[in-house]
Amino acid sequence: MQTFPWPITLLALALSACGSADHHASSTPHGQWLDAAPQQVASLDNASIRQNWPALVELTDGGNCGVVVYHFRYSTTGARGEATEASAALMLPQGSQAECSGPRPLLLYAHGTSTEQKFNMAAVTDPNAPGYGDGLLVMSAWASRGYAVIAPNYAGYDSSPLPYHPYHIAEQQAGDMLDALQAGHQLLSRLGRTTAPQLFVTGHSQGGYVALATQRALEAQGIPLSASAPSSGAYALADTLDTSFMGRVGHGATGYSAMLIQAFQAAYGDVYARPTDIFAPAFASIRLPGAEDLEQVVARGAFPATALFDSTPPQDPALQSTLAAATQPYPADPPFDALYAQGFGPTPLIPNPARLAVMQDVLLQGPDAPARHPLRQAARRNDLRTWTPSRPVLLCGGHADPDVFYDVNTLALQRYWQNRAPAGRVEVLDVDQSTPDSPYAGAQGLFDALRSQVLANSNGDATPLATLYHGLLVDLACTRAAQTFFARQQP
Repeated sequence: MQTFPWPITLLALALSACGSADHHASSTPHGQWLDAAPQQVASLDNASIRQNWPALVELTDGGNCGVVVYHFRYSTTGARGEATEASAALMLPQGSQAECSGPRPLLLYAHGTSTEQKFNMAAVTDPNAPGYGDGLLVMSAWASRGYAVIAPNYAGYDSSPLPYHPYHIAEQQAGDMLDALQAGHQLLSRLGRTTAPQLFVTGHSQGGYVALATQRALEAQGIPLSASAPSSGAYALADTLDTSFMGRVGHGATGYSAMLIQAFQAAYGDVYARPTDIFAPAFASIRLPGAEDLEQVVARGAFPATALFDSTPPQDPALQSTLAAATQPYPADPPFDALYAQGFGPTPLIPNPARLAVMQDVLLQGPDAPARHPLRQAARRNDLRTWTPSRPVLLCGGHADPDVFYDVNTLALQRYWQNRAPAGRVEVLDVDQSTPDSPYAGAQGLFDALRSQVLANSNGDATPLATLYHGLLVDLACTRAAQTFFARQQP
């Protein structure tokens, strides 16, 4: 087994992550590059990358290229079609080797959930900037290996004036990615750089969802795509929402849920009349993404760390036994049982009346019947089980993921495509198992090695593995798998 000598805490620090209708209205067509000149923020040779971030290079199987990084702004639209702008990073390989120069394959990268509004994938020179770790990972895993990378920050982040982020609004997020792609081509032309015909899309967590929504949009518009490799996304968004409200509360659920509900309200305007209709009054003023790291907000008591729902069951005499069962911690195997127990508490984000309204819609109508609650309607509107890919897809994840449930999402999408997609079109990979003959054995070995190191450094405490499983271990292992998958699609 390969071992990694660096502290896991260092890895976690280096790779952290997971209103009004008139917002900067403009007549500028969306997908336009908006800067007067290219904005270069970093230029690193390969030796510098390897010297400054040796652990990251080894973890991501970094390549032989140096990387030049640009920050650019582009016009796009919000969830209601309002004109706005967003920003992105453009990372280009550089160097004398053949794989570092000339026309290079283009990769669209979709980042995962961030609760900080200043998130910026181009901030690879500032260790204190939100987005620093994500940008470094993409630089090492993709740009240093010879891919030209466009990595949008999304509307509502960084320099975008949109006062909300359209979190998991599939059509808007995919359109945002395509707008960044179009504007990125304009910047590439200005720089005199050309790309190869190959186009790939990947991302993790929220980015996995966005990557798959982007593939759907690319195929609908007839834009040639080589392949996609989404990982650990909430593709079955309707079932994800229902599962949470019915008592399977995952790690990070308070932040994820607040962002999702606020995005649905911003997009459709009917989830609540007042924030206190669905959020506890003590937390109803919080807006995510925000100006602070969410941990700082939690530390001062302005947001619940883990308690999504009340530990006392909602009251409905006709459904009481079911409701009581749905307020028990989800029965998981160690080390995740303690983590699931934290989803309930005396001061939850969502009080019982708001939770009960959603649960009654699930229980009285049936999970597959037409949804009546506007929150469930919005989730169904953005569920990705509505199409079948025409280009190759690698769905990657870990079966014990406590943040985005593998069975609810990855396996559900696999079942949906099972009799719709041609054989071989969709590959599904669980990195949390060992299959020695698999072309992705290296990714599975990386996951196993990282898990072993986390456990060795936790002194018998299971919490670190539960908290790092989704955002670190699966992300790194699925990145390694995506590298293998995309290499197999190259001519």
